[in-house]
Amino acid sequence: MKIRTTLFVLSAAIGIWMVLLVVDQSLFPLFTSTKRTLASQAIWERVQALKSLQTVRYIQKVVFPYDYLDPELNFDVILTTLRRGKGSVNTLLSPRERDYLEARELAERVGLKFTGRRREFVVVTAQILVGFDLGTIKILPRSDTSILAILPPPKIVELAIEDPTPSTYPYPDVPLSPAHWKLVAGLVERKLRERPLDPSILASARAQIYRFLTSLFQPSGFTEIVVEGTLDQPEYKY
Repeated sequence: MKIRTTLFVLSAAIGIWMVLLVVDQSLFPLFTSTKRTLASQAIWERVQALKSLQTVRYIQKVVFPYDYLDPELNFDVILTTLRRGKGSVNTLLSPRERDYLEARELAERVGLKFTGRRREFVVVTAQILVGFDLGTIKILPRSDTSILAILPPPKIVELAIEDPTPSTYPYPDVPLSPAHWKLVAGLVERKLRERPLDPSILASARAQIYRFLTSLFQPSGFTEIVVEGTLDQPEYKY
């Protein structure tokens, strides 16, 4: 599985900030405490109109079904667990075992050969945008020149599976019908959304939101931007 990461701040958000600089220049000179607080609230209300802020974009390639067929797992053991156990699949199997079972069953359904000499696979490319729901970020003035931002955990705000074409798919061609490709793409998308984000992606998202908030509020006189997480995410702190 290969990941290529590119950091970026949503251009529309920067555009709003630039509009504020042009239209609301009265907000950015030296402020009294009350005016500075009102200015910060006005800025943030306008930014929140964006709904979400995308701070990290990366491309992830999934080799189906092999990225889900953990060689340490045994299909017969998984089946035995399901036959003898009491409860749902989610309670009887671990996440790795569920991935194995779903990928194997779908590979058989769409006609991919994954045992014996001939082993077929498809590479699914996903573009993933990670960021924050702006409606869940709390901005609180701490002092005349300091702001506290309380952030939720970063999350996937957009995920798009690329449609393969002969010019963009440099891997061995496997004849899948459009319906079968849609099934494979759907499983991969769901698994990517379910999987916890890589720590490096989380760290990049946090660093970018800190830079964005700093660039947004410093011009109005807030020289210190403190970023913390919610109570269940104490690692969010700068």
